Amino acid sequence: MKYRIPVKLRQLKFLCCIVLSFSILFFGTTLSATILHLTEAEKQQAYNFKISVLLLDKIAEAESAFNPFALHLQTYHAIGKTLRKLHVPYRYYFQHKKHHYQVMPTSKLQAIQVLDAVLAQCTRYDVGKYQISHLKMKDFKLNPYDLLDANTSAYWASKILRDCYDKEGSLWKTVECYHRGSSREKLTGYTEHVYRSYVDAVYSQ
Repeated sequence: MKYRIPVKLRQLKFLCCIVLSFSILFFGTTLSATILHLTEAEKQQAYNFKISVLLLDKIAEAESAFNPFALHLQTYHAIGKTLRKLHVPYRYYFQHKKHHYQVMPTSKLQAIQVLDAVLAQCTRYDVGKYQISHLKMKDFKLNPYDLLDANTSAYWASKILRDCYDKEGSLWKTVECYHRGSSREKLTGYTEHVYRSYVDAVYSQ
């Protein structure tokens, strides 16, 4: 009788990655030299909260493509006309009876102009390089304009990741908690993307 491996190779690699990534989650200092998208000040925020700079880098990549002025706006009423008047790049989709705008300002001034024009109409919004959510802004009494500064955004992202890890106790649940505010039993598309991107980067070292 032919012996059957109970776990597929891909799944086995994934399980091994869990062990590996868990062990280095808070020991990213040795990887910092390879991080090209974070400033030294942003890396220091990760170190202060004992978060891997590599993980912080992958969060920024997934959330904003490293744009410190990125905005995600949800509204019940269309604001595309206003955004076009401001000549700001954006991507639009409609989901769950809401208008979603992934806005990518090219300058801090342009991001401020967008917030001035449409923030009052938004039911939900995420701001900055690490897309800090309006719910976290409410919890920590944050000013959305302050989060257009990458270092400030990195501070709060690192704190949220640290709080999530202390609450959830595993890497993938930490990522899911960062994204949704709480973890789920299954990996979502966002979490799997960030997690695998992080683990692949670790393996490439």
